[in-house]
Amino acid sequence: MDAKPFGDAPDNEPHVGCRLEIDFYGYDQGSLDASHTLELKSPSPNGTLVRGSTFIGEDPPGGGTDLDASVQVYLQRELAASGAEPHPNQGFHVRLTVNAEGSIGADVKRKTFWTRCPIEAPRVTPPTPRLRRR
Repeated sequence: MDAKPFGDAPDNEPHVGCRLEIDFYGYDQGSLDASHTLELKSPSPNGTLVRGSTFIGEDPPGGGTDLDASVQVYLQRELAASGAEPHPNQGFHVRLTVNAEGSIGADVKRKTFWTRCPIEAPRVTPPTPRLRRR
């Protein structure tokens, strides 16, 4: 987490924080949707973290740098719920799978990356002791 705002440039980030953004560029106008799935991959234990979808056909095609949609995802809660332990040096190994109608090339694309996301143990409130009266 670098606390910098997300940019609109088509970047390739191999290491991200808890909060990440999935951008969709260069799609035609029309009834086009894209779905995304984020899942843990080895050496992290396998398991789905997040699924979602977004509309990507809002405007006419504008080339490879024409931003059509962005989806922001925050992984901290899902990673904590997964029970997975982060790799001591890299964090969690995550694969993003995107299925986007109207893609140039394959409609399904994948990217695997590392995320450093501090996972706090759930806070447990201890029971309040009861006093006994004699």
